[in-house]
Amino acid sequence: MLLQQALLPQTTACMGCVPSVMEKAIVAAANGDAQAVAAWLDEGGGVDAGCAERDGGTMLMAAAYGGQEAMVRMLLQRGASVNLQDSFDSTALMIAADQGHTTTVQVLLEAKADASLRTTSGNTALMFAEEKKHTATAQLLRHHSERQAAEGEKAAMHAATTAPTAKLELNGRGDVGEPPPPLPGGYVVGDKVYYTGTGWTFQSGNRVEHGKQGEVVGPTTSESHRGKGVAVLFRGNKGAINCYLINVRACRHPQLPVALAEQLLLSSLRDTHRQIPYLWCTAIR
Repeated sequence: MLLQQALLPQTTACMGCVPSVMEKAIVAAANGDAQAVAAWLDEGGGVDAGCAERDGGTMLMAAAYGGQEAMVRMLLQRGASVNLQDSFDSTALMIAADQGHTTTVQVLLEAKADASLRTTSGNTALMFAEEKKHTATAQLLRHHSERQAAEGEKAAMHAATTAPTAKLELNGRGDVGEPPPPLPGGYVVGDKVYYTGTGWTFQSGNRVEHGKQGEVVGPTTSESHRGKGVAVLFRGNKGAINCYLINVRACRHPQLPVALAEQLLLSSLRDTHRQIPYLWCTAIR
């Protein structure tokens, strides 16, 4: 991750070395030097170019670290990819959240930054803000996630009540339902899954709880979740909830009794230090 190194003209690993042209552009972006960054871009420099000395970090990440809102807007207007990740899978949004730059976080969210992305260590932008006790930034990210979840839930409920059933006529012998489209993550309608994210209660009264079982009922219906999750109906809820793939898990060894498999899975969900072997990752039918 860039963090402290982004503002330094030289890395501690190479004191006395001459910074590369890319590294100079990174530092210029972190310091809000619009003239230097514009010159780099106008001379053919890539707006999404990654700096090898900065773990693949980009100018947008550096600007986010420095809280340079005007520079962030400029780079986005020049076509910078808002969800690009460095070698640690950090994004500009995570870096801005880690530094507590609330207005910069807002700009990135307005540019469709994905707050659900995680680093290689599993951290999200919200986790960084909470860890550093950046209250305003964390509140903004929570409200953003709540709003997206509510919109996704509303879209899923609307689709479930209004979508017509597809039919296919075969040889005049009656209507046969068309096979459902493939779902992300290899899931199929009817798969039983467990929710592994943070619990939340929606305004409609629907609720998700960590470790709660639900059933996959189809694809997600919101743009923020499209292609990255499935719609899940949890027991006690009136409608399906759009869930990211990283927040659901369907695991059972086919040779183990269902009750034992579920007991082991729930145990693993409560223990964040344990890892489920790959052979367990088969959908519960």
